[in-house]
Amino acid sequence: VVEPSASSAKTAVGLDSKLAAVLPDAAAKSPSVIRLLRTDDPSTNAMLAIPKAEARRRAPSRGFMPPTCPAPDSVPGTFATPSSVRSISGTAEEVAAEFHRRASVERGEVMPQSLPGFRNEFDDATQGDIVHGWIEHWGLRTEPSERMAGDYLSARWPALAVIPGLARGLCGLAPVLRGMQRLRQTIDAPGAQLIFEYPILARIGPDVISGRIDLLVVDRGRGTARIIDFKAGWGQRADQLKLPLLPSIGEYAKQLGAYAAGVEAAGLHVESVGLVYAGIPAVAWMER
Repeated sequence: VVEPSASSAKTAVGLDSKLAAVLPDAAAKSPSVIRLLRTDDPSTNAMLAIPKAEARRRAPSRGFMPPTCPAPDSVPGTFATPSSVRSISGTAEEVAAEFHRRASVERGEVMPQSLPGFRNEFDDATQGDIVHGWIEHWGLRTEPSERMAGDYLSARWPALAVIPGLARGLCGLAPVLRGMQRLRQTIDAPGAQLIFEYPILARIGPDVISGRIDLLVVDRGRGTARIIDFKAGWGQRADQLKLPLLPSIGEYAKQLGAYAAGVEAAGLHVESVGLVYAGIPAVAWMER
């Protein structure tokens, strides 16, 4: 687990699933590049040994140079994303099962409008990337402007910046998301630090999972965290807001469990996990 130090930066520095996909090959070719370590504490087995950010040398292009690690017994494992992990146990299994059994569902107060060009022009993954990137760029706590949304599109999705009304449509997500009471109370809580795209790398059963949590809300004074994952859900019928009928809820519950296990392995107690469906709108939430 890569634990970012407190800073004003909104995005944590760490690993993502694309990097995780090449780690086994890199380790085989050069054992000094990367090594998964076995420790005396079973809860931290297969953690990735990485120095703190300020101790790492900058690469000439982007990111940090891979650290040189000692060579104790390595840990075998298959890299997987949180949603594709083969089996779960411990905290991951507990959170996934409890979420699937007793999470509450809250409908948002403001209905979202379809974003111009989305339903016909882009696949679901691209739509998700655009909305996730916008949420991080905006930051959830302020009132966004069309100029802010236009700057985001120009910088990240220049081909889309010319779509009429798209910047305005992205701004329209603000009242939708902040109209969900659970989400609003969580991000506005005193002492809450919002960390977008929080990276995790942890051992879950036979797999080493690597991924990024859309939003981790941390209270460092109390040593606690809340996990929030944003989903789409456009086109979902209003009469299907019962938990078992929400899109892909079984897969997402397992994903939240893997996230919780990774965060707790980093020393933070996970107080709650939640799915925010921006396109319904609805929140599926569980307090622990």
